Parts: sequence; C-alpha cells; structure tokens
Amino acid sequence: MSTSWKTFFFSSRSANIEVTIISYLLLMPVRNTVKRFVDERGVTRYQFAKDTGISPTTAYGLYDNPNQVPNVTVLNKLCDFYQVQPCTFLEWIPPKEDKK
Repeated sequence: MSTSWKTFFFSSRSANIEVTIISYLLLMPVRNTVKRFVDERGVTRYQFAKDTGISPTTAYGLYDNPNQVPNVTVLNKLCDFYQVQPCTFLEWIPPKEDKK
C-alpha cells in the first residue's frame, strides 16, 4: 500500500472516524450480509448498485464475497438509502474455540 495511514488520516473530511472504524473492522471477525439483504428484497445486484449510488463493481464484490467488508463511505450510502443500521450489512463471526 503506497498511501500511509497518516496521509489517509488527513485525506478526507471525517478521516479520523473512518480510520477508527476501518481499523476496528479489520480487527473484528466480520462478514457482510449483502447477498442475504439483496436477495430478501428481490432486487438485482445492478439495481442495488444503482439505487444506493455505489459502483457496480463494489455491489457485485460485496454480493459475491461475504469476506469483503464495505468501507465507511459505502456503508453510509447503504444505510442512508435503506434507512437501516450498519449491523444490517455486517455480521460478527464468533471465534473458534480451541479444542483441547
């Protein structure tokens, strides 16, 4: 990654919040639940992207890969459009217990 965290931190209007959330999400075992959400509403991935204002590449990636965690900007767009909490699109994965 060529951009340092320090550069990234100062690069956007709410960067300190975004970096904090991204750092937290990177440490948490989470997966996205976009596929389930989209399928329950009976819309296509393309329509999901169009409605929310995220790129089709991002929409398809989130739909196809539950391990892809949406960045804060994308998460905001999804929550704003559907008027839901971020937990609607993220699911915590419990750690595996050690077998002894």
